[in-house]
Amino acid sequence: MHIEIRSLFKTYRPNTVALSDVNLGIGAGMFGLLGPNGAGKTTLMRILATLIDPTSGTVSVDGIDVQHNKEAIRRQLGYLPQSFGLYPRLNPVETLDYIGTLKGLPDPRERRRRIHEILETVNLWEHRRRKVREFSGGMLQRLGIAQALLGDPRLLIVDEPTAGLDPEERIRFRNLLAMMSGERVVLLSTHIVADVESSCSDMAVIRKGRVIFRGAPEDLVRAAEGKVWHVRCSRPVFERLRDARERTITVIGAKDSGDMVEARVVCAGRPVLGESASVLPAPDATLEDAYIALMEAV
Repeated sequence: MHIEIRSLFKTYRPNTVALSDVNLGIGAGMFGLLGPNGAGKTTLMRILATLIDPTSGTVSVDGIDVQHNKEAIRRQLGYLPQSFGLYPRLNPVETLDYIGTLKGLPDPRERRRRIHEILETVNLWEHRRRKVREFSGGMLQRLGIAQALLGDPRLLIVDEPTAGLDPEERIRFRNLLAMMSGERVVLLSTHIVADVESSCSDMAVIRKGRVIFRGAPEDLVRAAEGKVWHVRCSRPVFERLRDARERTITVIGAKDSGDMVEARVVCAGRPVLGESASVLPAPDATLEDAYIALMEAV
């Protein structure tokens, strides 16, 4: 499967540009779309999910135009939106049986077999008799991905799936998504860098409706070389650094070390902080460092 996005624009009235000249080619596997809240990620996901139309430009899935062949796309689509509702008094089997019927899975026996298989996959089979209202946030997200998997979709779109989950559930959900990829395309839209870093071999960064990076996570990390620094300085120097009006230096993290402060910062060149401060290149740049450096440079 292959997705082609060409010269895509989406404008909301009055003159609010959500997407501006987006061009992406996405192949099978897990693809991360990373960006801050309000960057245009959800708008792009909703266009791909046939829920809204672009203002201009084209999107095709294996050569099928998304805007003009919505039903053909929906037959091979699984979608987990950022927020979704489920009937609280139903259990997971009843929920998926109802959704499967809506999705056009007519054979009750085959539908039940598939529901059993999917609930095993998302580790909810042992909770099949519990009401949805009793589920934790992580369990609800796993049930959400279960409904998206009904019909065995070749394109799976998940929008901010780990927001609000605790660390253990977030890791479990990321591993589940990675297991779902392979021959299908899994599109993961998120503002959480760790979700992309741990799961995706291909990614794009979007900011203010524009794609500002496209490539592998390690390519973005390499681009940050020479921009991430380890600083050790006195607290007064650190306060001036943190409160600098000209945002040429971004503090990523800091901790007290006696009467000194050790900080990790992003700066296009070596920070000039005076003779009393120690400034060394950080030897282990992360995707988060690289993401911050990219966002500061644009």
